[in-house]
Amino acid sequence: MIKGLILTLLVFSVSVSAAKALGQAVDVAAAKKEGKVIVYGSVVPQAMEELHRGFEKKYDIKVEYWRGSSTAVAERAQTEWRAGRPGFDVVESSWDVMLLMKKEGLFARYVPPSSESFPEQFKEKDALITPWRLLPISILFNTELVKAGEAPKNLDELLDPKWKGKISIPDPSRHTTTAKFLWNFRKIHGSKMARICERFGEAATAFSRILGAGNARHHQRRGSGRYRLHQIRQTV
Repeated sequence: MIKGLILTLLVFSVSVSAAKALGQAVDVAAAKKEGKVIVYGSVVPQAMEELHRGFEKKYDIKVEYWRGSSTAVAERAQTEWRAGRPGFDVVESSWDVMLLMKKEGLFARYVPPSSESFPEQFKEKDALITPWRLLPISILFNTELVKAGEAPKNLDELLDPKWKGKISIPDPSRHTTTAKFLWNFRKIHGSKMARICERFGEAATAFSRILGAGNARHHQRRGSGRYRLHQIRQTV
């Protein structure tokens, strides 16, 4: 069993392809003629199923979903765009990689009606990107290996030598969400927290040799028994 505590939140966003949408108008009839909407995203498919079913029921248009890490989503979308053959209608990913794609001109202006009630701080004036979900970042502990009374009560306790080699985290050199977490963590908490960031970095380097990039695969491994503490994310 895994238990833990939320550390911070990251914002994730969605945009429509500039090649297939001009301005605000939405032509449902034309979309039906195409027969499907193609979405690239970083959310695991099972978490998107209900949303896709609702869309398909309302518009009678099939959703074709391709899932990859935030890095993989950006790499695929940008490669197709540069080749002049974008295969996506909608892109959903983390804020940082969305900004890179926006800068390259991949997105068209679109304001989803539901976003009109969103807090102003999450709206972009040019309407090229719409934040739509928050991502809690948590530190969990394996209750089969760590007793509740022995679990770290705060971040400083992660520096205890007993946790060295017992923490897992996705590889930040290959996973943008993890890199952003470490950057923001140090920025918010200051230089005094640098050693904790280093401990996370040690965990990422060791764990990447076994698992590689990405939270989804990281989740599959976290109950293996080798690691006591895990950094994970959960979509809200």
